[in-house]
Amino acid sequence: MSTNTNEPMDLWLSLLSILEKDGILLPSQTDVIRRIYKGLGQSMDVLLLGSGLISERTLQNYLQKLYGVNTMFDPFEFPTPEACAMLTVAEVMQLNAIPQKTENGSVSVLIIPPIDPGQLEWIRARTQMFVVPLVTTPLRFHYILNHCHNVPMDETERKTAMSVLEQLEPQEDRFVRPANVLYDPYSGPVEDISDDDDPLNLRNLPIMDRTHEVLDIFREELAGIIEHDLPSYMEATTSDALPESEIDPAATVASRRLDAAWKALDPAKIPELAAGIESREDIPSLFYSFGARAMRSVSLFTCTEGFAMGWTGAGLGVFPHRLEGIIVPEDRGTFIADIIQNNLFLGKAAPSVVNRRILQLLGADPEDILVGGAILLKERPVMVVVCVLDDEVAGPDEVQLLQELCQVAASIVLKLVRAKKAS
Repeated sequence: MSTNTNEPMDLWLSLLSILEKDGILLPSQTDVIRRIYKGLGQSMDVLLLGSGLISERTLQNYLQKLYGVNTMFDPFEFPTPEACAMLTVAEVMQLNAIPQKTENGSVSVLIIPPIDPGQLEWIRARTQMFVVPLVTTPLRFHYILNHCHNVPMDETERKTAMSVLEQLEPQEDRFVRPANVLYDPYSGPVEDISDDDDPLNLRNLPIMDRTHEVLDIFREELAGIIEHDLPSYMEATTSDALPESEIDPAATVASRRLDAAWKALDPAKIPELAAGIESREDIPSLFYSFGARAMRSVSLFTCTEGFAMGWTGAGLGVFPHRLEGIIVPEDRGTFIADIIQNNLFLGKAAPSVVNRRILQLLGADPEDILVGGAILLKERPVMVVVCVLDDEVAGPDEVQLLQELCQVAASIVLKLVRAKKAS
């Protein structure tokens, strides 16, 4: 049985009184807990949690309130291996504090109350990082010591910890993160992506050298626009609309971005270009050439497990790494879903918060005209193309060409999948 020999009795008795005053515990319950605590020396947190009178989260909240500790860090998150290595086992046990994780020059530290400023200063000097204290219960602290540093733990205390502590993970899986996890903003995380749903591994497509060249041009031009137009833009933000004269410089630069680096697609040469595609890395260039005809940007998405997701490198005229943050359902909620449902799209995105956010990531705004198409295999979407139109007059003709290109791309994907299975 664990003891409270190192626990400040006045702290826990004060906490017990607060819990009774707030109606968390009945007077009869606090009397029993108090007698056992004083008479048998059992840890107060084990008594409270093991008896089911209070949850760990509620107890944690009261401890934080009692000590004025309130941070955005999660006190129930397991320490990372890097954080565990910052202090020796002896130092951890002497300080009653264990580093949890590091972030932006700070280290969050789980500490058994009471918190001593000297503790924090010693850890700061030892780690050379800003210390963010997080109060924790002795039960969780002992459990972490046992699992992270193999410090022996009383069996009764261990069983109590396993049954009442939140967010416990098996020891062998504690520091493992799933390799493939999507986040659906409507339904939460989705794990275990099947390779069959992304047979070409398109979501890991690398950024091509020519894309880097376009990005370099984009950054230089953007810097010039900001330096030249920022003063007048700041004045214009106080009005309802931005004067047309202040928009034109950015639009003029943007309209020349794609055809400066890519040769515009000649429809007559589509069969020849398709025949030359031998790997997944070549697929985006087909659509980039299409974009060089009349588009300001081109973004590609792969469809996996019911979601359309951007992948790094599959965009031109945009920052490719931004595309990784776009993961949306195939069947609802966004203009990307509209493209999939209709196979083709020409027009503005429907006004919604989600659509506006996606447009921002694509470097577009709600007034931009979009051209989109879906690449289907057996009526199942495998890729989506989203382009921001620069020449509105060309829209109808370009959407027809994109339809042909999507059909050709479907044949290419099928050919590559068959070749991969045959190898």
